[in-house]
Amino acid sequence: MRLSFLFVAFSALAACNGTGDDTDNPGNPNDLPDPLAGLVYDSACDGANDSDGVFHEVAGATTYWSGTFTMLDGDDLSGTESLVVFSNNAWEAAQPEVARDCTIVWNVVGKYETASDCASCDYRYNIDANLDTAATTCDLGYARAAYDESYSVSYDVNVVCAGSGLCDAHFAFSTSGNALADGNAAGNVAQYTTTRQCQFY
Repeated sequence: MRLSFLFVAFSALAACNGTGDDTDNPGNPNDLPDPLAGLVYDSACDGANDSDGVFHEVAGATTYWSGTFTMLDGDDLSGTESLVVFSNNAWEAAQPEVARDCTIVWNVVGKYETASDCASCDYRYNIDANLDTAATTCDLGYARAAYDESYSVSYDVNVVCAGSGLCDAHFAFSTSGNALADGNAAGNVAQYTTTRQCQFY
């Protein structure tokens, strides 16, 4: 179920040569912005129109996926992926014991490599994620029912550096080439946050 909630528009990935060490990605990782800052509820996720064009409230939420990954010594990778959830009124009315603004967090470990089959990629992140029950603020029953408790996925990452500051980071799914999201990179850290997605329950 993890991948079904991550469909966003495809964007072209620019070519850039890099090896993954700090000298290729200028900037200090401590200067990276908070990838969860500025995320807000969107009233477009209140419901949907039926075939007659009549709007109906539907239980659901505004959601955003975000990930932060650190390349470690050797080819090891660590980090987190998060799903930020802003519940709508219909969901709060239907399931007040569950529906609330909250975050689901997965701890990530994995490996990074240079992908020989992706000319426009600087890195391929091969990750395994497991639900962090302590860091998750959403109802755990909802989190486990609606999303995978653990999953594996690979991302192709293209880093474009225009100067001495933060670099742009473009994430795509390795298996399909479809874009996931854009973000930033500095030193050995890269991060992304998706655009708003409506999820209905």
